[in-house]
Amino acid sequence: MFDWNGQLVGQGTASVPLECCSVEQSPDGSRLEVATATGTVVLGRFGKRIESLPTSLSEGTWAEDDVHQCLVQEDSPSSIEGELYLVGPGAQGKKVATVAGFGPRTGTGVIACDASGNLALLATSFMGSLESLTEIRLSDGAILWQRQAGASSDACPVPQVISPGATYEASGDEQEGTVCDLATDSVVGQLQGEPLALSWDGHVVIERILSPSNSYSLEAIDWQTGAVLWSGPPPPATLPGLVPTVNTQDQPNGTPSP
Repeated sequence: MFDWNGQLVGQGTASVPLECCSVEQSPDGSRLEVATATGTVVLGRFGKRIESLPTSLSEGTWAEDDVHQCLVQEDSPSSIEGELYLVGPGAQGKKVATVAGFGPRTGTGVIACDASGNLALLATSFMGSLESLTEIRLSDGAILWQRQAGASSDACPVPQVISPGATYEASGDEQEGTVCDLATDSVVGQLQGEPLALSWDGHVVIERILSPSNSYSLEAIDWQTGAVLWSGPPPPATLPGLVPTVNTQDQPNGTPSP
């Protein structure tokens, strides 16, 4: 394990054999949900096994407390409904609500889970395009608000990225963009590039801008103050001609890093 300055702080061996490409890190990095040859497990720092997860409660979205997860499971392959669960320690799943948003080429998933804030944000998509957002109270399954993508204002188009804390959304291109309050659908900030990711609280955005000429660069900016926290070229593409994807993870008590 390395800190955010690149210094080795510890190392260990995973207590179970791991499979490729299926690792979900909790917000502070203290836990990992990983796929193995025999199922899904949660590991602590340095590979210590914490618990196993049944298939029905795996692949959830981590909550801010690094302990709980939220997930939606479709009732059946032909169903138009699914169940929202809050998964806690000991792989205990609490059914929160029955939700709609399933069907041919349509699916619903959790994009934000806030156990202490008592809410989950769900997104329903059709053929990969966002159709609606729904915020649900975890304690009783009540719908707090719901918004159709087609009902978004011109100033706040369909969001490209949403902060994991379910507070802000952002959209735009390589030349300009906007940040909007998720609940009120109102503009709260302007960007100079295309938003690729938002920090947990939504105050820091990683954007792609056209610079230098005929190329682009990445920068992390605090959109509230306009301060550029860091900037640089994008990572190299795996194959010539491909545009590399950018993944981010919040630095605990710090800024997001690609």
